[in-house]
Amino acid sequence: MANPSNEPRLTPESQLADSENGGTLQALQNQIAQLRDEIGEINRAMANRAASAGTALKTQAQGVSGAVRDNPGTVSSAFILGGMVGLVAGLILGQNGRGITWLHRR
Repeated sequence: MANPSNEPRLTPESQLADSENGGTLQALQNQIAQLRDEIGEINRAMANRAASAGTALKTQAQGVSGAVRDNPGTVSSAFILGGMVGLVAGLILGQNGRGITWLHRR
C-alpha cells in the first residue's frame, strides 16, 4: 500500500522510540513544573524574610530616633566630641614634617 501523504511511515521500532521520547519529554516537563514550584516557594520565603527584616529595621530606627528626640543635648555633644577628636587626630598626623607626599608625586 502506498503512502499517499508525505508523512514518514511509522514502523514498530519508530513507534517504540517515539513512545520513549514522549516519556522522556513528559518526565522533563514534570521536572520543570517541580522546579517552578520550588522557585515560587523560595520567592515567597524570601519575600517573608524581607518583610520581617524591614519591620525589624523600622523598629530599630524608631528606637534610635526616639532616643535622639528625647536627648538632643547628648547627641549634639557626641557629635561635637567626635569632631574635636577628628580635628586633633588630623592635626597630629599633619605634623610629621614631610607634608603629604602622595599628593606631590611626579
